[in-house]
Amino acid sequence: MADSEVSSITSLQPNQKATTLVLKVLRQGNSLFSKANSKPIRKIIFLDEEGTMIYGIVFANAMQYFHEQLKFNRSYLISNPDIREINTNFPNINPKIELVLQNNTTITETDNIISFSNYTFSFCEFGDIKKSSQDAQPLDVIGVIMKVKQLIQFRRDDNSTDCRKRSHIDEPST
Repeated sequence: MADSEVSSITSLQPNQKATTLVLKVLRQGNSLFSKANSKPIRKIIFLDEEGTMIYGIVFANAMQYFHEQLKFNRSYLISNPDIREINTNFPNINPKIELVLQNNTTITETDNIISFSNYTFSFCEFGDIKKSSQDAQPLDVIGVIMKVKQLIQFRRDDNSTDCRKRSHIDEPST
């Protein structure tokens, strides 16, 4: 397939037909149960070559079709997904659209390597994280730095110098 035929996530529009994407699986997702019809759905997080993320949603009727087909950290050519506007009642990773993988969606593993170098991480303060699950953005990792010790330079036995963090042994006694 020629590169000109492959779309990026940012170029997609809701209800667009006949598109092919090269996407990397960032998270396979677990089966969740929809309150509306008590059937399982799976939300898969994909990343494209531009560093844009999007949910791929698999409903119960296609679950068996895609069972174990999408592996973590592998890249795939995905053709003919259903491109839908996001449901604003639920948190979403993309502000505009999501993919729905159905029985007519074609998925083929590819050797195209999608790196994280184009992905920009977004960090926020704890106070900025919404408490309501309906308003919350998905979180993958929360990191906390409690204390960073001072960097000190030291001389090795061979007279070379190096740096390390100050340890409690280096702290001056009071």
